[in-house]
Amino acid sequence: VEDLLNMSCSSVLPGGGTNAEYALHSLFEAKGDIMVALEKLLLRKPVRLKCHPLANYHYAG
Repeated sequence: VEDLLNMSCSSVLPGGGTNAEYALHSLFEAKGDIMVALEKLLLRKPVRLKCHPLANYHYAG
């Protein structure tokens, strides 16, 4: 988990990688599966249904 958070704050990911909060949300939505969370982080924009509570949420970074 620490490595995932460190990577989320690096330039490896789209958007400059300044987003540990999004990494934690992705990990939660992936039910703790690091690889699924990593796939979500590699996408340019979060893919969510319009009815999802975080559909219009803007992550810093």
